[in-house]
Amino acid sequence: MTIEDYLAETPSHINLLKLLFGTVEPQLILEVGACEGEDTIRYCEIFPTAKKLLFEPNPQNIELIQNTITKYSLKNVELFNCALSNRDEIASLYISSGRPDGVSPERKDWDYGNKSSSLLKPSHVIKDLLPWLKFKQKVDVSVRSLDSFSREQGLGIIDFIHIDVQGAELDFLCGASSVLSSVRCFWIEVSDFALYEGQPKPQEVEDFVKKQGFSKIFESMSGGIGDQFYIQPKLFCIQPTEVDISNGQADRR
Repeated sequence: MTIEDYLAETPSHINLLKLLFGTVEPQLILEVGACEGEDTIRYCEIFPTAKKLLFEPNPQNIELIQNTITKYSLKNVELFNCALSNRDEIASLYISSGRPDGVSPERKDWDYGNKSSSLLKPSHVIKDLLPWLKFKQKVDVSVRSLDSFSREQGLGIIDFIHIDVQGAELDFLCGASSVLSSVRCFWIEVSDFALYEGQPKPQEVEDFVKKQGFSKIFESMSGGIGDQFYIQPKLFCIQPTEVDISNGQADRR
């Protein structure tokens, strides 16, 4: 796979974002777990004037993101070399690496192994599912809660959050509990399996955010791993029942 192959796909949450915002472009997007900036390219394409705040704790990925920003001439992007979780601290990040069997080590166009680093310790489940994926290194990284970051930066309404934190979903959400009432929508990865020690079940995530006023409007699971999309109905002019998505296309009912 190349980054161009990745970008040629259109994830369902991209269609949902286009539907929800229509011609009114969002002002603020947060990408929590930016990896190489692959998804940043998509957000810059569909919402060029929106401000994008990128958070990535893996120091090895920071240069890759900066290269992506330069190569694709991405605008309105600000990068923060830290993780977002439930407290402000210095913590260990388990660094992922490796390539699947059959992928030549000479290929430099797509890093398969750098997308699974986590603040949580990898469990035997991920090692069994992806034996090629290795966690040989731990590094100390800066960790912030979104609540404290938002107070520091004076953030207001957050239109959308892309959450890709490799098992630490509930920790991130708990650290954003004061901010969530001002979040219009978010996309999040979930897993029925504890790929990392302490990883929440999808229902735990759903139960938590429903108490914060969110409604789930989309879920896609394959092999126990998938995505969920939530909106804060009071911050939109539509109700959850007015949104339908099928075959990767979003429409109003």
